[in-house]
Amino acid sequence: MSSEMKQTVRFGGALITSVAVAISLIFVAWAKMETVQITYQISDLVKEDDKLANDQRRLRAELAELRAPAYLENLAPQLGLAAPAAGQVVVVTENPEALSRALGGEQGQ
Repeated sequence: MSSEMKQTVRFGGALITSVAVAISLIFVAWAKMETVQITYQISDLVKEDDKLANDQRRLRAELAELRAPAYLENLAPQLGLAAPAAGQVVVVTENPEALSRALGGEQGQ
């Protein structure tokens, strides 16, 4: 091999090595940027999860308050509701005889 050919081979090898290193560095930089972006997304999702969990706790407490017997007793007169009179309550059961007894011996048709 002539010295000119050896220089061409060395230059080609150096060029290929430089391109490979450059591509590797670009890939590492891209991977780092993706990691940072995903970390921010995870942080945002954790914050959103905490907010939604707090909202859920608040809404469950509000629902429990709205279902409380004392609240419903205070609300009933405003809605025109009153306690049932004797005979207005019917117990529904899967047992037909028990239902018949609850209705006073009547048979449902």
